[in-house]
Amino acid sequence: MREERRSAIVLSRRFEVPRELVFLGYSEARHLAAWWGPRGLSVACCELDFRVGGSFRYCLRLPDGHEMWAKLTYREITRPGRIVYTDAFADENGATIRAPFSVDWPLEVQNSLSLTEQGGVTMLEMRVSPLDATTAERRSFVAACTAVAHCINGSLDALSRHLAARLALGLTAG
Repeated sequence: MREERRSAIVLSRRFEVPRELVFLGYSEARHLAAWWGPRGLSVACCELDFRVGGSFRYCLRLPDGHEMWAKLTYREITRPGRIVYTDAFADENGATIRAPFSVDWPLEVQNSLSLTEQGGVTMLEMRVSPLDATTAERRSFVAACTAVAHCINGSLDALSRHLAARLALGLTAG
């Protein structure tokens, strides 16, 4: 992880699978439900409308049984190379709400994914930054960059295992 302009997280990840398979991991509900979210949490419910303007609404279940709702709203989709979405905490109906852990957390965080492939190996580049944030929200985000990057990396580890298992079964895109 490196910090850019003190308000963004930039991550890179190498996947030993074709780019289309990584893209499917982000674009189909059955795949998202298998790997999405920080380590130790499970996706209890998810609804996906994968199109520009559509959303991915999901409920994360914590080990103690508590639930936390969130949603992604897709801003840009270029198959199979780019996905841009905002991420926000939400209520059960999908309305954006403040984060349950901080009144200073940004209402929305923008995530930009770029996927490139060479010889069946995919490189994912991800940039995560607060969107339309106040000074206090930017400070809160910057203070949490290491923890946020850790959570994202845990999710990417789960995606990598999910894709490797799918490839080992001989399943490809589709």
